[in-house]
Amino acid sequence: MDFFCYKCGKCCTDETFSNGMVLIYPAEVKRLADATSCSSKEFLEDYCVKDYILVDSTEYEIYKLKKVFNHCIFLNENLCNIYKDRPTQCKKAPYGIFSKKVIWGNIPCIKNLDFPTIDTKKDDIELVMDLMNGYGKM
Repeated sequence: MDFFCYKCGKCCTDETFSNGMVLIYPAEVKRLADATSCSSKEFLEDYCVKDYILVDSTEYEIYKLKKVFNHCIFLNENLCNIYKDRPTQCKKAPYGIFSKKVIWGNIPCIKNLDFPTIDTKKDDIELVMDLMNGYGKM
């Protein structure tokens, strides 16, 4: 589905960003590090925060993008500093992965009639599991 981006930055600000954290998957760390001209270790230290999630009774150490002044660390004047190389989750939004009306319904570029009704859960789970490959179990 196509949509028109108003470049309002709402999808990357606290109103939406806090509801749906942006996970950084092992499969994309090197690409994002290259986009920010740093090593993978520096990228995780400078641009991410460590957290933990529980998946099927197993706790995983994960990384998610930092917030600065209640918006994504890469948001600058309502535009993404790493748009071409943005995280997979951001590339898929607002459709596909984590496609939830409760998260995206308040964004001007999404009209209620245009909001996807297709259940993407199975595809989302497969994508996330592929991307999570490399995260260590706790």
